Amino acid sequence: MEYCRGKGFELHLDIFGAPSSSKYHEYAIGLRSRFSSSLYSDWVKFKGPLARSEYKTLISEYDGFIHAFQGSLDKTLVEATLSKRIVVSTNQEYLRSFALEACAASTKTSLAQMLLDVLETKYSKIETRVNRNYLIAKNAHTFEVWIHKLNLILESK
Repeated sequence: MEYCRGKGFELHLDIFGAPSSSKYHEYAIGLRSRFSSSLYSDWVKFKGPLARSEYKTLISEYDGFIHAFQGSLDKTLVEATLSKRIVVSTNQEYLRSFALEACAASTKTSLAQMLLDVLETKYSKIETRVNRNYLIAKNAHTFEVWIHKLNLILESK
């Protein structure tokens, strides 16, 4: 976000969630300390954990979802995609699943560069990508689809 703000984009970052382990708890403390200075306090906010019941209302207040977790396809990525939000992520499983052409082409593209690429893209192209990803998520990643796939696996045994 700092990199993109330096390029002239007026962005704000609200960070939700809680550290998943003691290792990340220490990291979170360091981040809060670093970003508590007046240089950042007007555009970086740490919001803490988010109750599942708050998600639907809250997501409508934001244009995009930035996600840096590496690992399996995180449910928050699918939820943000189904909420028709711009999703920027370095998560390789997400990139493969949603065939994000420019992002998937390079596993070395930074999150900052991915965000800058989105910010420099015409709105109509972003809207097309968001709608396409919504359809992919709806057809392949809803709870009902996952249950159906699990049933097929269980029936084949």
